[in-house]
Amino acid sequence: MSTISSVNSISLFDSKTSVAATGCILLVSKGSEKLGKSSICASVLPLTAADITSNIDSLMPHIQAYLKTERIKLMRAIYDSGKAEIREEQVGIAAIIEALEASSRLTQDQIKSYLANEEERETLKACFAEKLGYSGTLTSDQETKLTKLAAGLAEKLAELASGKIVWSAKEQEKALEYIGMLPESGMQSRLVARIEAMNRKVEKADDIMEALGF
Repeated sequence: MSTISSVNSISLFDSKTSVAATGCILLVSKGSEKLGKSSICASVLPLTAADITSNIDSLMPHIQAYLKTERIKLMRAIYDSGKAEIREEQVGIAAIIEALEASSRLTQDQIKSYLANEEERETLKACFAEKLGYSGTLTSDQETKLTKLAAGLAEKLAELASGKIVWSAKEQEKALEYIGMLPESGMQSRLVARIEAMNRKVEKADDIMEALGF
Protein backbone atom coordinates (compact mmCIF):
# COMPACT_ATOMS: atom_id res chain seq x y z
CA MET A 1 0.00 0.00 0.00
CA SER A 2 1.32 3.45 -0.92
CA THR A 3 1.65 6.19 1.69
CA ILE A 4 0.71 9.85 1.43
CA SER A 5 3.66 12.23 0.94
CA SER A 6 4.10 15.89 0.09
CA VAL A 7 6.31 14.73 -2.79
CA ASN A 8 4.85 12.13 -5.12
CA SER A 9 6.34 10.16 -7.99
CA ILE A 10 5.16 10.58 -11.57
CA SER A 11 5.18 7.17 -13.24
CA LEU A 12 4.03 5.45 -16.40
CA PHE A 13 0.30 4.72 -16.28
CA ASP A 14 -0.91 1.12 -16.40
CA SER A 15 -4.70 0.70 -16.43
CA LYS A 16 -4.39 -2.61 -14.56
CA THR A 17 -1.86 -1.75 -11.87
CA SER A 18 -1.86 2.03 -11.37
CA VAL A 19 -3.95 2.93 -8.32
CA ALA A 20 -4.21 5.90 -5.99
CA ALA A 21 -2.66 5.73 -2.54
CA THR A 22 -5.05 5.61 0.41
CA GLY A 23 -6.83 8.96 0.73
CA CYS A 24 -5.53 10.16 -2.64
CA ILE A 25 -6.78 10.46 -6.21
CA LEU A 26 -4.93 9.35 -9.33
CA LEU A 27 -4.05 12.05 -11.85
CA VAL A 28 -3.74 10.52 -15.32
CA SER A 29 -2.42 12.19 -18.46
CA LYS A 30 -3.07 10.19 -21.62
CA GLY A 31 -0.14 9.91 -23.97
CA SER A 32 0.10 9.88 -27.76
CA GLU A 33 1.96 7.32 -29.82
CA LYS A 34 2.16 9.77 -32.74
CA LEU A 35 3.85 12.37 -30.58
CA GLY A 36 5.98 9.79 -28.77
CA LYS A 37 4.47 10.65 -25.39
CA SER A 38 3.63 8.00 -22.80
CA SER A 39 0.60 7.96 -20.49
CA ILE A 40 1.68 9.02 -17.02
CA CYS A 41 0.09 9.25 -13.59
CA ALA A 42 0.64 10.46 -10.05
CA SER A 43 -1.14 9.81 -6.77
CA VAL A 44 -1.98 13.11 -5.03
CA LEU A 45 -4.25 14.40 -2.30
CA PRO A 46 -7.67 15.58 -3.57
CA LEU A 47 -8.64 19.22 -3.42
CA THR A 48 -11.31 19.60 -0.78
CA ALA A 49 -14.30 21.91 -0.70
CA ALA A 50 -12.40 23.90 1.93
CA ASP A 51 -9.43 24.31 -0.46
CA ILE A 52 -11.79 25.84 -3.01
CA THR A 53 -13.91 28.02 -0.72
CA SER A 54 -10.89 29.41 1.11
CA ASN A 55 -9.55 30.61 -2.25
CA ILE A 56 -12.89 31.55 -3.80
CA ASP A 57 -12.04 35.23 -4.29
CA SER A 58 -8.98 34.35 -6.36
CA LEU A 59 -10.78 31.58 -8.20
CA MET A 60 -13.95 33.54 -8.96
CA PRO A 61 -12.71 35.37 -12.10
CA HIS A 62 -11.53 32.05 -13.55
CA ILE A 63 -14.80 30.33 -12.63
CA GLN A 64 -16.82 33.11 -14.25
CA ALA A 65 -14.69 32.96 -17.40
CA TYR A 66 -15.12 29.18 -17.54
CA LEU A 67 -18.89 29.42 -17.06
CA LYS A 68 -19.11 32.07 -19.79
CA THR A 69 -17.37 29.66 -22.17
CA GLU A 70 -19.88 26.94 -21.26
CA ARG A 71 -22.79 29.34 -21.83
CA ILE A 72 -21.40 30.15 -25.27
CA LYS A 73 -21.36 26.41 -26.06
CA LEU A 74 -25.01 26.13 -25.01
CA MET A 75 -25.94 29.15 -27.14
CA ARG A 76 -24.18 27.65 -30.17
CA ALA A 77 -25.97 24.32 -29.69
CA ILE A 78 -29.33 26.09 -29.57
CA TYR A 79 -28.55 28.14 -32.68
CA ASP A 80 -27.23 25.11 -34.59
CA SER A 81 -30.50 23.31 -33.81
CA GLY A 82 -32.28 25.90 -35.95
CA LYS A 83 -33.51 28.31 -33.27
CA ALA A 84 -32.85 32.04 -33.17
CA GLU A 85 -34.11 32.72 -29.65
CA ILE A 86 -32.75 31.74 -26.27
CA ARG A 87 -34.32 31.68 -22.82
CA GLU A 88 -32.30 32.67 -19.77
CA GLU A 89 -32.83 29.28 -18.13
CA GLN A 90 -31.30 27.60 -21.18
CA VAL A 91 -27.96 29.19 -20.31
CA GLY A 92 -28.47 29.39 -16.53
CA ILE A 93 -26.42 27.61 -13.91
CA ALA A 94 -28.74 24.56 -13.81
CA ALA A 95 -28.37 24.14 -17.59
CA ILE A 96 -24.59 24.43 -17.32
CA ILE A 97 -24.42 21.78 -14.59
CA GLU A 98 -26.65 19.44 -16.60
CA ALA A 99 -24.47 19.89 -19.70
CA LEU A 100 -21.28 19.29 -17.72
CA GLU A 101 -22.73 16.13 -16.21
CA ALA A 102 -23.74 14.87 -19.64
CA SER A 103 -20.28 15.51 -21.09
CA SER A 104 -18.28 14.27 -18.10
CA ARG A 105 -17.00 10.85 -19.14
CA LEU A 106 -17.33 8.42 -16.27
CA THR A 107 -16.88 4.69 -16.81
CA GLN A 108 -17.94 1.70 -14.75
CA ASP A 109 -14.29 0.64 -14.49
CA GLN A 110 -13.38 4.03 -12.99
CA ILE A 111 -16.09 3.73 -10.35
CA LYS A 112 -15.24 0.11 -9.51
CA SER A 113 -11.52 0.91 -9.35
CA TYR A 114 -12.21 3.82 -7.00
CA LEU A 115 -14.34 1.66 -4.68
CA ALA A 116 -11.69 -1.09 -4.79
CA ASN A 117 -9.14 1.25 -3.17
CA GLU A 118 -8.37 0.02 0.34
CA GLU A 119 -9.71 3.05 2.25
CA GLU A 120 -12.99 3.21 0.30
CA ARG A 121 -13.49 -0.57 0.42
CA GLU A 122 -12.82 -0.79 4.16
CA THR A 123 -15.10 2.21 4.80
CA LEU A 124 -18.00 0.48 3.06
CA LYS A 125 -17.33 -2.78 4.89
CA ALA A 126 -17.35 -0.91 8.20
CA CYS A 127 -20.71 0.66 7.29
CA PHE A 128 -22.22 -2.73 6.55
CA ALA A 129 -20.69 -4.23 9.71
CA GLU A 130 -22.40 -1.56 11.80
CA LYS A 131 -25.74 -2.11 10.08
CA LEU A 132 -25.47 -5.87 10.64
CA GLY A 133 -24.46 -5.44 14.26
CA TYR A 134 -21.00 -7.01 13.82
CA SER A 135 -18.44 -6.08 16.46
CA GLY A 136 -15.09 -7.22 17.74
CA THR A 137 -13.05 -9.73 15.74
CA LEU A 138 -14.96 -10.82 12.66
CA THR A 139 -15.46 -14.45 11.75
CA SER A 140 -14.44 -15.72 8.33
CA ASP A 141 -18.11 -15.89 7.28
CA GLN A 142 -18.75 -12.32 8.45
CA GLU A 143 -15.70 -11.05 6.59
CA THR A 144 -16.85 -12.85 3.42
CA LYS A 145 -20.34 -11.38 3.72
CA LEU A 146 -19.00 -7.83 4.17
CA THR A 147 -16.72 -8.24 1.15
CA LYS A 148 -19.66 -9.44 -0.97
CA LEU A 149 -21.87 -6.55 0.21
CA ALA A 150 -19.17 -3.99 -0.60
CA ALA A 151 -18.69 -5.57 -4.04
CA GLY A 152 -22.45 -5.55 -4.62
CA LEU A 153 -22.67 -1.86 -3.75
CA ALA A 154 -19.77 -1.15 -6.11
CA GLU A 155 -21.70 -2.88 -8.90
CA LYS A 156 -24.78 -0.78 -8.10
CA LEU A 157 -22.89 2.51 -7.99
CA ALA A 158 -21.12 1.61 -11.25
CA GLU A 159 -24.53 2.04 -12.91
CA LEU A 160 -24.00 5.80 -12.46
CA ALA A 161 -21.59 5.67 -15.38
CA SER A 162 -24.69 5.65 -17.58
CA GLY A 163 -26.35 9.03 -17.90
CA LYS A 164 -29.60 7.27 -18.78
CA ILE A 165 -30.01 5.23 -15.60
CA VAL A 166 -32.96 6.21 -13.37
CA TRP A 167 -33.23 5.10 -9.75
CA SER A 168 -36.16 5.35 -7.39
CA ALA A 169 -36.11 8.01 -4.68
CA LYS A 170 -35.25 5.31 -2.11
CA GLU A 171 -32.34 4.02 -4.21
CA GLN A 172 -31.00 7.55 -4.58
CA GLU A 173 -31.32 8.18 -0.85
CA LYS A 174 -29.48 4.98 0.12
CA ALA A 175 -26.75 5.54 -2.46
CA LEU A 176 -26.16 9.08 -1.19
CA GLU A 177 -26.01 7.71 2.38
CA TYR A 178 -23.20 5.30 1.52
CA ILE A 179 -21.34 7.73 -0.73
CA GLY A 180 -21.50 10.33 2.02
CA MET A 181 -19.59 7.99 4.33
CA LEU A 182 -16.67 7.69 1.90
CA PRO A 183 -13.54 9.86 2.26
CA GLU A 184 -13.94 13.19 0.50
CA SER A 185 -12.54 13.04 -3.03
CA GLY A 186 -13.16 14.14 -6.59
CA MET A 187 -14.78 10.81 -7.47
CA GLN A 188 -17.06 11.00 -4.45
CA SER A 189 -18.22 14.44 -5.61
CA ARG A 190 -18.81 13.15 -9.16
CA LEU A 191 -20.98 10.30 -7.91
CA VAL A 192 -23.06 12.69 -5.81
CA ALA A 193 -23.38 15.01 -8.80
CA ARG A 194 -24.60 12.12 -10.99
CA ILE A 195 -27.35 11.27 -8.51
CA GLU A 196 -28.36 14.93 -8.17
CA ALA A 197 -28.53 15.23 -11.98
CA MET A 198 -30.66 12.06 -12.09
CA ASN A 199 -32.99 13.54 -9.49
CA ARG A 200 -33.38 16.77 -11.50
CA LYS A 201 -34.37 14.75 -14.57
CA VAL A 202 -36.95 12.81 -12.55
CA GLU A 203 -38.39 16.01 -11.09
CA LYS A 204 -38.55 17.60 -14.54
CA ALA A 205 -40.38 14.55 -15.92
CA ASP A 206 -42.79 14.61 -12.96
CA ASP A 207 -43.52 18.31 -13.57
CA ILE A 208 -44.30 17.59 -17.23
CA MET A 209 -46.61 14.69 -16.33
CA GLU A 210 -48.37 16.84 -13.73
CA ALA A 211 -48.84 19.64 -16.26
CA LEU A 212 -50.38 17.11 -18.65
CA GLY A 213 -52.80 16.00 -15.94
CA PHE A 214 -51.36 12.53 -15.32
